[in-house]
Amino acid sequence: MQDPEIVALLEGRQDAVAAVRRWIRGALTPFRNALHRELEDLEQEVLEALLEGIREGSYRGDRGLAPYVRSLAHNRCVDRIRYHARRTWVDLGDIEADPRFVAHGAQQRLGELDIVRKVVAGMPEECRQLWALLQEGYRYDEMSDRMGIAPGALRARVMRCRQKALAERERLRRNASRNPESDD
Repeated sequence: MQDPEIVALLEGRQDAVAAVRRWIRGALTPFRNALHRELEDLEQEVLEALLEGIREGSYRGDRGLAPYVRSLAHNRCVDRIRYHARRTWVDLGDIEADPRFVAHGAQQRLGELDIVRKVVAGMPEECRQLWALLQEGYRYDEMSDRMGIAPGALRARVMRCRQKALAERERLRRNASRNPESDD
């Protein structure tokens, strides 16, 4: 017999989803300064990971759902902070002028830049518009009001765009490694 909270969540009952979202937001709160632009994405990612974990059986139910959700959210935040600590973000327009891209390994970095440009150029206009709004710092609720769609639908669109971009980047990388002289 499955926990009633799990059953309600898997059935998509609004009260269960709202409770889980509250637990996630509570766990994200300590990270709001470090990850303020990503909190809504993280909330959605944690909810997706939770549902996937329940379906795949990685959630055993021994601690209860709320502590599991909080732990999952906390770990996602820590992972994201570590990810950012390893990355140096550079505006695409500034790369050619940046001396770091002329030094050792420039060819590889320029190849990655070329892939990024191709990915962005190949994405649907809607994806590029969504990313532009996110880059400008709009929250999902502001974007959904502006676009006239529900916040949940907007999050799903952003996630699909992200998945398309990652798949396209991977495809272009594979092609580049097979055909170093090719344009595509």
